[in-house]
Amino acid sequence: MRRHRARLALKPDGVSSVARVYSLNGTPQPHDTDARKCFITLVPSIGHETAQNVDQQMTQLFTKGGAPAVVDEINLIESSNARGNYIAALFRRGPLEDRLLLRLFATIKYAGSGFERRTVLLAVIKQQPITPATQTSLLGVVADLVSSFKQRTVLEALGANLCAEAGVMQAWYDAVARYVKSAWSLGQFESAQAKIAINSVNMSRSGESSKRQAC
Repeated sequence: MRRHRARLALKPDGVSSVARVYSLNGTPQPHDTDARKCFITLVPSIGHETAQNVDQQMTQLFTKGGAPAVVDEINLIESSNARGNYIAALFRRGPLEDRLLLRLFATIKYAGSGFERRTVLLAVIKQQPITPATQTSLLGVVADLVSSFKQRTVLEALGANLCAEAGVMQAWYDAVARYVKSAWSLGQFESAQAKIAINSVNMSRSGESSKRQAC
C-alpha cells in the first residue's frame, strides 16, 4: 500500500495575513476539507515527532487503549529520537507482552537508526522479561546491525541471560557469525573480541549450552 505524504505550509502573505499551501505527494492541492483535516492531525503529530510531554502523551494513550495504543502511536513516529523516547517511557511502565515487543522490533529493524536499535535492544534486555521467541527475534535485529561495536555490546548483554532453546541458540550462532565477519576487518581490539565470540560459540556447540538457563 502506497503511503501518501501530505504537507501543509504556512507562509507570510502580506503584512498581517498567512497563506496556507497544501500539497499531496508534492502536488499542490486546494485548501479544502482534506487540507483542514491535515492541519487537525498535524498539530498533535508535531508534539509526537519532537517528543514533547512524553509522559503526558503516554498517559493519554494508555487511557485510550493501553500498551497496544502506545505501540500503534510509536509505529507512526518518523523521528528516531522521538520514537526512542516513547519506547523508553513505555518500558518504564512495566513488562510488555511478547507480541508488542515483536512489533517494536519490526519497527526499529526497518525504520530505526543503528544507535536507536542498540539502545532499544539493550533496554529490552535490562528491563523486560523476554521469552525464547522474543530472544530469537531480538537476535535477528542484532544480526542486521552494521556496526560491529553495536553488535558486540548487545550480544554481551544478552549472553548471560540466553535461553538454552534450539531456536534461540541457532539465532545466537547466526548473530555471532555476522559479528565475527564484520569485526575481522577492524583493529586488533575488535578482532580479539571476535575470537572470544568464536570460542563462546564453540563452547556452546560442544555442550556448554546445557548449562544455560531454561526458559
